[in-house]
Amino acid sequence: SYTRWHGISPSRMRPKMVGSVLMPGRYFGRREAACLYTSWMNAATLLPTHLIVDDLDRWVREDGIDEGDITTEVLVEVGEHASMRLVAREDLVVCGLEPVVRGLEALGCGLTLQPTMRDGDTASVGEALGTLSGERRAILGFERTILNLLGRLCGVATCTRRFVDAIAGTDAVITDTRKTMPGL
Repeated sequence: SYTRWHGISPSRMRPKMVGSVLMPGRYFGRREAACLYTSWMNAATLLPTHLIVDDLDRWVREDGIDEGDITTEVLVEVGEHASMRLVAREDLVVCGLEPVVRGLEALGCGLTLQPTMRDGDTASVGEALGTLSGERRAILGFERTILNLLGRLCGVATCTRRFVDAIAGTDAVITDTRKTMPGL
């Protein structure tokens, strides 16, 4: 339910200005200060799974994974299973795990990402964000794309958190982080 997932009842929501669009929503405390939750939108509505799948597929093809990797083909047996932990190399704000989970599931590539944190959480150096499991060849094919995507998204979220923290205690509000990039 909405209340269980977000910790607030939709009846307590109030309108907030986001850019130039009035949307029902409420900013939470410092932990989720940059996130806007609404009673009629969720991550799947804001970023449909088919768009994630299209982008993941395109990025993997750009890396040439669909053509095969000679090193992986020579060194890794077909059907060999493995798992890898996604570990923070610096303190960061987690962002992007939920869409990656949906994208991998929908792609049907045999990989699963089991998050150990939620988007918006703070991870310290060495903490695991999640575990990627599946066929070793598929992990080696997708890992760079996944790490690049999560690195970018966590970087934007971390930078945004710094701005939000900098204005804490003032009447200022961060309403737009301008984090749109071509292809994302």
